[in-house]
Amino acid sequence: MGVAFHPRGDWLVSTSWDGKIRLWSLTDGGGDAGRILYDSETIPMFGPTASPDGTRVAAGSWAGPVIVVDVESGATTELTGFKSAALPYFDLEGRRVAAAGGIKLGGDEAVIRIWDSETGELLQVLDAGDGKGNRLAAFLSDGRLVSGG
Repeated sequence: MGVAFHPRGDWLVSTSWDGKIRLWSLTDGGGDAGRILYDSETIPMFGPTASPDGTRVAAGSWAGPVIVVDVESGATTELTGFKSAALPYFDLEGRRVAAAGGIKLGGDEAVIRIWDSETGELLQVLDAGDGKGNRLAAFLSDGRLVSGG
């Protein structure tokens, strides 16, 4: 349900309906079956993104939580607050993850949440107050956040 490149092009991360986040090497001819970084077992994953330094990936889950996975250790951090699908995006330092919600439910889910990407601490909730939801949220090079519906 989505793919994203490593910042230097070393690998590709993919997400799918089967609930897996996979890492595909692009330096060894791509002959592997994709190393499984995370398996929700039942919840579809989508919208993968790689941290700027390539050490972590984040992906949204159909059930709401955004999952951050350390590429080397496999350690995961669950970013909570949404009850429905949300699309994640790292800031340029990789310290924060923003996700826009309300994709399925709207209403009080129609906000942008920003977390510390390592601890999972919720740092900020941005709400336009219209209940329509944001489909995308991304950090600009100067650290400001931009969103779209």
